[in-house]
Amino acid sequence: MGLSLTDSDVKSFIDLMRPGVAAYNVVDAMPDNLPRVKYPRTPGYRPMGDENKHNAWYVKTKVEAPPAASSRQDGRAEGQHSCWPAYR
Repeated sequence: MGLSLTDSDVKSFIDLMRPGVAAYNVVDAMPDNLPRVKYPRTPGYRPMGDENKHNAWYVKTKVEAPPAASSRQDGRAEGQHSCWPAYR
């Protein structure tokens, strides 16, 4: 790699990195506490070609949820939002 480090440089870098690595290890040891999956979803896929011609999608997935009873008047279910800006 073209690095020439003395033993004291190596010790200094290790001493500088030690607190950050220790903090990472604390976080890594914490439980995930993931919520129960309420609505199963597909693992997703990376859309290509015409499906992603503007490169706007990284991953697409499908979430299967039961139909929701909604009091909305615009025909959309609760939690369904438009991705268009409000100023259009």
